[in-house]
Parts: sequence; structure tokens; C-alpha cells
Amino acid sequence: ATNYGTWINAEMWLHGSCADITQGLCGTYNGNAGDDLYGGTPNSAGEHFKRYDEHCPAPKPPFNPCTDLGEDMTDRAEKVCRMMEENPFSKCNGVVPIGSKDGPGILKNCMSDVCNCFLDKSCVCSQLDEYATLCINKNVDLSNWLDDVDFCPMKCPDGMTYRSDGPSPPPTCGNKNPTGGETVRGCFCPEGKFFQDGKCFL
Repeated sequence: ATNYGTWINAEMWLHGSCADITQGLCGTYNGNAGDDLYGGTPNSAGEHFKRYDEHCPAPKPPFNPCTDLGEDMTDRAEKVCRMMEENPFSKCNGVVPIGSKDGPGILKNCMSDVCNCFLDKSCVCSQLDEYATLCINKNVDLSNWLDDVDFCPMKCPDGMTYRSDGPSPPPTCGNKNPTGGETVRGCFCPEGKFFQDGKCFL
């Protein structure tokens, strides 16, 4: 896990020899992201694996912090999160839908985060960043979304800059051209420099 300032992005890589023989709660290692996380949600994945234990009770509905705050606060949280329908995010709405406040999608997740923070506006930042990353992975360029949202500062260590489309894994002094092809958000060395021991080197 790498702490990028205000939230954490965790990833795990498996050796290629694990392909086609690895299964788990998140899915299978078969090169097909479409069959990961059975059913598409944590609860549906849990229901899938429940069949191996006939005495496992049905899960309780997920906790919704907005419910405890009342309708007015829920409406205010929704208004904050609907920033994802405004510039610069609106150009991605047709490619990556934000969902609804009651159904699946990033809008509901965002509202939960904002309600958990008692409507602190800065709590929407991680969800905006997550949405930008989803859009970038669908070829909609939102790499500079922070330029348009002044209350979401991203502080990086000296010598590093924030990118929501940074390479994963990042280039290092030991491996200047890593393979992978994925993009992630976070703090990265400037172009032409390489990460090693917490610093950027030429």
C-alpha cells in the first residue's frame, strides 16, 4: 500500500506462474477482468462463496451513514457528490455512469464517504480521484482534474508530482521500463527521473 497523501491505493502483483490456478474472493487470475469479484459487488461475492457453508446467515444490509444524519444531510451529501456531473467530469458520464444514490455506482459510495465525514467537502476528493482513474482507463482524459477542484489539494513529497494516470508499476533505477500497462493515481517522479529509496534520481 502506498500513502499518496490523503488516501491509500493498494495493489498486489502475482508471478505469471500463478496464472489460471489462482482464485479468491476478488476473482480469478485468468486475464479476464469481467469475471472478477463474483456478481460485481462484495455482497454478491460473499453470497457466491456462502454455498460452501450452508449454515452461513444472510448478510445484513451495508451500513449507510447518511441514514443516521437525516434527509436534509443526505440531500446535501448528494449535491456535493454530483460534482461528478459537472466540468471536467461530465465528459466521462456517458462512458462511466456515476450510478444513483440508491443503487450501485460511485455516487452512492461518494455519498457514504461524505456522510461519514459529516459533510466535510474534502471527503469527496478520493471519490473524484477514483472516478477520474476509471475514466482514464476508458480513454477519457481526466488526468488534470485537480486543476479544476481547488479544495482537493494533493501534496506530494519534494521532487515528486501528482498524476492520476501514473504508470503501474512505476519506473525505478533498477527497472527503467517496467511492463504492466495499468495506470494509477499518486505521486510520481518527473519524466526522465526514476524512483529509488523514496527519492527521484536521474
